[in-house]
Amino acid sequence: MREKIGLRSEIMVNFVLLMGAALLFAGLLLLRATENALIESHTRTVQAAAEAVAKGGGEIFSAADFLRRRWPSSIPLTAWVVVSPDLSVAGHSGDGEFEPVLLELRQSQAQMESVLKVDYTPALLPGSGAEEGTIRVTIPLLRGGDFVGAVQLTTPLAAIADQLGDLRRVYLLFVLVDGAVLTLFGVYLLGRVVVAPVQRLTRMTQQVAAGELDPLLTAEGPREIATLTDSFNRMMVALKTSRGETEAHIRSLTEANAALAKARDEVVRSAQLASVGELAAGMAHEIGNPLAAVVGYLELLRSDLVGRPEGELAERARQEVARIDRLVRDLLDYARPAEEETRRFEPVALLRETLSILSAQGGLERVSVIDQLATLPEVAMRQHRLQQVFVNLLMNARDAAPQGTITLRSGQAVEECWLQIADDGSGIDPDLRERLFDPFFTTKPPGKGQGLGLAVCQRIISDAGGRIEVDSTPQQGTAMTVYLPRDGTDA
Repeated sequence: MREKIGLRSEIMVNFVLLMGAALLFAGLLLLRATENALIESHTRTVQAAAEAVAKGGGEIFSAADFLRRRWPSSIPLTAWVVVSPDLSVAGHSGDGEFEPVLLELRQSQAQMESVLKVDYTPALLPGSGAEEGTIRVTIPLLRGGDFVGAVQLTTPLAAIADQLGDLRRVYLLFVLVDGAVLTLFGVYLLGRVVVAPVQRLTRMTQQVAAGELDPLLTAEGPREIATLTDSFNRMMVALKTSRGETEAHIRSLTEANAALAKARDEVVRSAQLASVGELAAGMAHEIGNPLAAVVGYLELLRSDLVGRPEGELAERARQEVARIDRLVRDLLDYARPAEEETRRFEPVALLRETLSILSAQGGLERVSVIDQLATLPEVAMRQHRLQQVFVNLLMNARDAAPQGTITLRSGQAVEECWLQIADDGSGIDPDLRERLFDPFFTTKPPGKGQGLGLAVCQRIISDAGGRIEVDSTPQQGTAMTVYLPRDGTDA
């Protein structure tokens, strides 16, 4: 495949060819016109000199001497002849016989006036040496109005060839200089008017192909280039608008997919919660009464075995049965939260009260607590249930950082307020974070928790119209933030 040349090079080549052809054609016309003008000028000069000789008078037989005396030396003669009234040769140049052109002599005798004959064949290319020719003038000799003879002169046109050769050299120099100037100027103008805008469009097209749609071109140059630039700019605006619509559509689809995924998770979670609720209600009903009886029997047995080794075994059995009873109560609370009347209260005061209770019980004795709480507006919900959430979150923070620091913060927005309990413990693995609120899921060692605490907390806050958010970084700590509505809406 032939390699394509650039637009500038192609324009330059075509412009040089067109300019060279135009200048050569114009030169041919100019040289031809000059050639004709020189021949005409030379003809008039020869004719005038011949007529001057004819008017000089004198005997016809002495015309040769008179011709030599009267003919200008600047005009070369190839041949001359003088004829008598009967057109016989009376004298001629050179030696030997000489035959004049009788047709022109008879025409001059009949018309009593000069006859001019130019014998000249123009060359295909002027100045190439083919411009040889002659001019022949036949002039009648008159005396008292009567024809007494004629003079026929022949002069060469070789001088014209010399003049045309000089003109050709001058013209070739002119063509070279003028052609070079015009070519450079034309290439500059075409480059500025055509090539530069096309190159800008090419660069912009490459930028568009790379995904850049912000810059626009200024419509400059001739009408066609400006129209093309305007069309390109409109295409850019259309592409940018289309990209924006596509991105908006993609965002909408992404949000819709996220909403669908969230709804799906909520449906799955609701189904799980419903199943757990049914299970918890059944367990609480079926196990609660027998378990209470077992606790009572163990209390009686423990009292009868006071001071005996078997009494310690009875006490341990009672503690394990009590743990089972707490688990059953947690399940019952999760399945069917106790109906309590909502009231308005300030949540920060409740959190500080809960912190004071836990500190008094020794639950936070090895933990440093930083209080950065700010007073919040009142919320409306079941106060005991929110305190249960605070207890659970504080205990989880203590377990995550048993000798670390717990920081308490609070704040508010337009429609909600928030309270945060943050620790500097080991944090939570990102793969486990999504399961924190699943029932029976726990990150604690076996026997340290049943995995219902956070599930119950989420149920309580969700019933109050709020939410719990988790922000955790492994090896840096975890922050649990409770958001509550300020308008008092209670689910």
